[in-house]
Amino acid sequence: MVASDLNGNPTVIDQNHDGEIDVQEALNISKISIDGSNSPLNHIQFSSNKYFNIDSIEGINYFKNLEILECKNNNLTSIDFKDLKKLTQIYCHNNKINQFINFEDVGSLFIIQCANNLLTNLDLSQSAKNYNNGVYALYGYYGNPLKSLNLQSGMITIWAMLTDQSQCPFYSFYQVTAICINYPEPDTLAGLNNLTVNCFEADEYRNSLISNNIPTNILVDNCLIATDEVTKPKLTVSPNPAKDFIQLYINEKIEKIEIYDEAGRFVSTPTTDHNRINVSKLKSGVYYVSTLINGKILKTKFIKQ
Repeated sequence: MVASDLNGNPTVIDQNHDGEIDVQEALNISKISIDGSNSPLNHIQFSSNKYFNIDSIEGINYFKNLEILECKNNNLTSIDFKDLKKLTQIYCHNNKINQFINFEDVGSLFIIQCANNLLTNLDLSQSAKNYNNGVYALYGYYGNPLKSLNLQSGMITIWAMLTDQSQCPFYSFYQVTAICINYPEPDTLAGLNNLTVNCFEADEYRNSLISNNIPTNILVDNCLIATDEVTKPKLTVSPNPAKDFIQLYINEKIEKIEIYDEAGRFVSTPTTDHNRINVSKLKSGVYYVSTLINGKILKTKFIKQ
């Protein structure tokens, strides 16, 4: 096992060499690598000549300051993420994992690589809720018998990216150095019957499914008004297109407003005057206004001239 302390420096976990890991020693760790492969790790920070083939990481919950967990190439069947609220990167590919336990505790996820496991359900809808820009990357989801994949945001800030290592030069252990967005391929979604995405992504995903000869009925479209949503308040914007100002119209009190660009990236949290927003400094293009109203998120699109 190779680890780094809270300052990112290589360290041993058992600082007092008593053969046990106490709570304080666990709290001093920010990164752990347990590689079960027979080849050296690619990450210099975690390079080691020791290899593992473990079937459990029980007790990982005590590492409450853990930011990066690498446990690839082992025989894990599950991971319990209870109390791992600071976890930002997970590399657990090439195991036998069939479930993530207490995955809702992870709210600051940036990258997850979970390829070649036994996952039938993967819900990332809350995984980046604590990030200001809310971006996460599902880096490698192939090789799982997925039946349900939820990429829909639990907040108003997520832009979900599907990437594939074989197609996209994407990898950096500490940060993303290049981003490419790959939509689902037929062989990766053979058993999928439930794909949930953000409303503003739905059309793009639908077009991608069609172009890849994947039946679009796997796409769960939560953007249409259902019977129980007839009374849902409607958000409109005028003028549209707009040059200097937009006015939001809704018969409810708006608690929060955020603006995103066409790619779903956070742009600003504007100040308003009776729901009137100054957009004069925005570059020309397509934008989304996301509002929080009575605990629910409503979005609308506008064009900045």
